[in-house]
Amino acid sequence: MKFFLFLLFCFNINGAELLVLDPIFIKIIHKIESNASTKTNIVGDNGRAIGPLQIHFACWSDAVKFNSKVSNKETNNVIRDNKEPSGPLQIHYRWRLDNISANNKDNYANNKDHYTNCFELNYSIKIMTAYLNKYERKSIQNRDFESLARCWNDGPNWRNKRDKTNNYWRKFKKFLTK
Repeated sequence: MKFFLFLLFCFNINGAELLVLDPIFIKIIHKIESNASTKTNIVGDNGRAIGPLQIHFACWSDAVKFNSKVSNKETNNVIRDNKEPSGPLQIHYRWRLDNISANNKDNYANNKDHYTNCFELNYSIKIMTAYLNKYERKSIQNRDFESLARCWNDGPNWRNKRDKTNNYWRKFKKFLTK
């Protein structure tokens, strides 16, 4: 029984513990995505991505489902990334993002399973770590920054459309040599 409990402690539900991303990789992604900004109101990609690492809702949701340790709950079913209103009050997604300001962001800080926590750099790094562990675990082990960067830029199917991520990889290489 003790051995079984030890295994549960060492491994999460999805397999091995998360591998840590190289700090150099994180620093370069942060530089590319937001010019290394730590502001807490960054919205990009025409309103579809938030925070210093420009995290889309689908990426966040995927990471939280993969590793529930990055949040208190498996997923937040009330919040969705689409044009349709959601939740008990049928509030539009765009309105929710527009109304997060310095005055009320602290209300979200205590809710670790909320997408808007991606406005914070440390939480964004946790999400990126879980996401890349899900799709590019071997690349993390091998320090294959190219595969990691391309996956972060275009998602897990980036290999099917490699040329779509060429510009992103060029930017990454430029910062890597500095």
